[in-house]
Amino acid sequence: QRLQESLTEVLKELCNNTELWKASDRLKRFNSASQSICGRKALASLKHLLSILEP
Repeated sequence: QRLQESLTEVLKELCNNTELWKASDRLKRFNSASQSICGRKALASLKHLLSILEP
């Protein structure tokens, strides 16, 4: 239970850290587009996990 709560907190922090996701989006201009897609998929996965964990 405690683990689930802290995991939920961490996931919320990650998902809400839009600066981080924007930065990774900016990086894609210098990098390949596939990495940006990977970042978006990671964010989607985190949000999905969060929806499962949240009561």
